Amino acid sequence: MMLATRLEEAYKYLSENPQAVCIVTGGQGADEIEPEAETMERFLITKGIDKDRIYKESKSKNTEENLLFSKEIIEKNNLSENVIIVSELYHVYRGTRNAEKLGLDAAALPAPVTRTIWALPSYWLREIFAISRDFAFDLLKI
Repeated sequence: MMLATRLEEAYKYLSENPQAVCIVTGGQGADEIEPEAETMERFLITKGIDKDRIYKESKSKNTEENLLFSKEIIEKNNLSENVIIVSELYHVYRGTRNAEKLGLDAAALPAPVTRTIWALPSYWLREIFAISRDFAFDLLKI
């Protein structure tokens, strides 16, 4: 459900901005039949987005790798470093912050809250811990 809302938001943006390209990113979890990026690419193509506008990164296992491997695609294909991260509202802060640490000029496009609203407290709590961890590691680097 959450992936579907992110994809709908990305589709809407790509439809309204025909010059934009996207990087679908996400590896394959133990409980998944294929990498998340494969699912995302297929969804967007089925909705009518030209395959030439979609770059696929399917080896990442977490947010940091999503962005790191996406930056490699950006550099390899000479794409703009102005990026828009489509994710859930609770996750866009960390996503854009991590993208900026890699030198990307990042903006956020939050997907609407899904029907799994009962799960949001646990997602927010996970993000609080992840952001705290990131800040702690940043301080250690000083």
